Amino acid sequence: MNLQNGKRTAYEHIARYSFIAFLFFTFFGTSMPFKESVTDVDNIGTSNIINQLVFSILFLASSISLIPQRKRLVLLLKREKFLSLFLLWCLLSVFWSDFSFVSFKRLFQIFVAVSVSFAVLLHTDSLDEVLHYFKLILAPYVIISILSVLLIPGAVDAKFDTWRGLTPTKNNLGQAGLVCVILWFNLFRQEQVYRKKVFSFLMVLLSAALLLGSQSGTSLITFTALISLTTMILILNNVFQSLTVSRFLAFLIIFSAVAMFGIAIHFAPDLLLTLPDLIGKDITFTGRVDLWIDIFEEAQNHFFTGCGYAGFWVVENVDLLILYEKYVWLPNQSHSGYIDILNETGIIGLTLLFLMIIFYYKNLFNLKVQHFWKWFILATLMINLQETTFFRPRHLIGTLFIFSYLALYIQLIPKRNKLAPNNSEPVVVSNELKTIPEKI
Repeated sequence: MNLQNGKRTAYEHIARYSFIAFLFFTFFGTSMPFKESVTDVDNIGTSNIINQLVFSILFLASSISLIPQRKRLVLLLKREKFLSLFLLWCLLSVFWSDFSFVSFKRLFQIFVAVSVSFAVLLHTDSLDEVLHYFKLILAPYVIISILSVLLIPGAVDAKFDTWRGLTPTKNNLGQAGLVCVILWFNLFRQEQVYRKKVFSFLMVLLSAALLLGSQSGTSLITFTALISLTTMILILNNVFQSLTVSRFLAFLIIFSAVAMFGIAIHFAPDLLLTLPDLIGKDITFTGRVDLWIDIFEEAQNHFFTGCGYAGFWVVENVDLLILYEKYVWLPNQSHSGYIDILNETGIIGLTLLFLMIIFYYKNLFNLKVQHFWKWFILATLMINLQETTFFRPRHLIGTLFIFSYLALYIQLIPKRNKLAPNNSEPVVVSNELKTIPEKI
């Protein structure tokens, strides 16, 4: 907000409304809901003119709004490096993709997500203000989704008898429900007015209903893991008075769990065969394991550079058509974000992704203020073990990953009012960087 006259500038209005519009189309989509599931390769489309028009306008509008914030944008880009490097590598990979135009169109949508996130973050003085924008979209989305499930047969997947609401699949609804639960719970904690607090609590319950109704195993496991991790961190904070020690132990626990899982896969795979039974899956995780193996083998053909960003899951791809002869359910992802990143951007792209995550948590541990958005980073990392949402156009949890990643780094650069008169050099560190003990 403009600090001199207390009013929003035209650029701030553009950034704000661009972000709200982006959230609307991310949640509600740009195509008609309740469509039948695709069962024929010929019915798979790669173009959506409405989608192209909407995202082009949003990119132009958000880019214009960044003009007065260009110097802070440079500071932000210097502070965070690996997202920019990863996107640059994806852009370069377009040139060796067999479907360069498709790759570029899909990557452009990721640039839109980055642009509108940059715009709203650089034009706001508080991340709590951005939460209000989410609230504007979340309330109608949750209510309409519940009503659609109750009133419209197409909102229920006839094949699995599970809810899918306004989304194409139950897994998409599960991710949306997970996002809504996390956001509404945080809004519930923040609300001071009793009436608003009750409304937020009701939205938590309805969001949880969407999550449960979707019966998405991946989202339910992620939700359970987040609750368990939160409880564990709270216990550690109570046991250890030193914040540094408890954070280190939390990181050590996560790292150890991932390392043990990796060791088990390689040296004792039989131990993992009992896990799917606990979550109602077969030992192939509903066919995912075979698909992981096949896509990983495909990735060996271009191990270092990849086949090009979003250059594999294209219906004109002969290798994909051969794959569809085996997988008649016509997957449009490998159901592992990490394997898809490896296949499309090679080991170079996957390394940049890991560096992005490592340095994100390094900066998070050094940040001495509460940072709510970290939960979406963690949720995305978990979900991508069985779903692909990393840098996928119009995937809600993937979009939140980009926004949440940038939200941390916006707290590491000076606020607008803390810049020198010529906006060239910071003179005072942001108030958000004052040391405040964080419990979670």
